[in-house]
Amino acid sequence: MAGKLRDAKKLTAALLNSSLAPGRYHDGGNLGLFLRVESNGAKFWVQRISVKGKLTKTGTQARIEMGLGSYPLVALAVINRWLPPLLIAWPPLACLTS
Repeated sequence: MAGKLRDAKKLTAALLNSSLAPGRYHDGGNLGLFLRVESNGAKFWVQRISVKGKLTKTGTQARIEMGLGSYPLVALAVINRWLPPLLIAWPPLACLTS
């Protein structure tokens, strides 16, 4: 159930506080940010990153997911403010992304 909200607008606090079906909800930006919802209702943030120069066995670009914290412990406003500088400033991420 990947990308349930890919075509929708960015995630909102009201949507995050509602009861969401298990799956992965895209934030709508170009940063690879998703909210993952588990079958037990737990919600957590993940950053999907393309690994520069690496391909999977099928020839597609390799990607990894990095956990960024659980919701509501890490709020939407915090993640939106914190993520862009992190992607620029953190050397391990700069080496991975293309």
